[in-house]
Amino acid sequence: MLLDNLEYSGCCGREACFYEGKCHVRDGLTPILKDIKNADALIFSSPSYFSNVTGLMKDFMDRTTPYCKEKLLGGKSAVLFAVGGAGTKSVKQCVGTMKEFCRIHGITVADSVCALADKAGEIGSEKLSECYEAGRNLVANPKRRNALCVSNRDIE
Repeated sequence: MLLDNLEYSGCCGREACFYEGKCHVRDGLTPILKDIKNADALIFSSPSYFSNVTGLMKDFMDRTTPYCKEKLLGGKSAVLFAVGGAGTKSVKQCVGTMKEFCRIHGITVADSVCALADKAGEIGSEKLSECYEAGRNLVANPKRRNALCVSNRDIE
């Protein structure tokens, strides 16, 4: 699921969502929020913007607030991918944001991959193989056949 292809807004900030366990905003992200609850495994990827996830990814993360209280995403496993051109530290901080998101939800991080690149096509084949293997290992477990990928755009 590419966040770039959806029309959605950020969190409306209503406390009721957290306590009721459901998001009150209805838009292009609504069906994805249902899908993420039903997925066995998750893949999150984001370019690093200012050592963090993009605004699109952050808006997505904020919209999962209703699932925090009851840990409705708990027990799932995830792989995290981040890419950026501002250096290793910046990309690792981006992955750190995704790791914290997973910790809050009770999602186990199975693996994470950081890549350095400024432009599309600059990620080397070795790093792409690492990403492929991380994803393959995630879904190799028979209990994790229903995987959902949440990304800003195709990461090349």
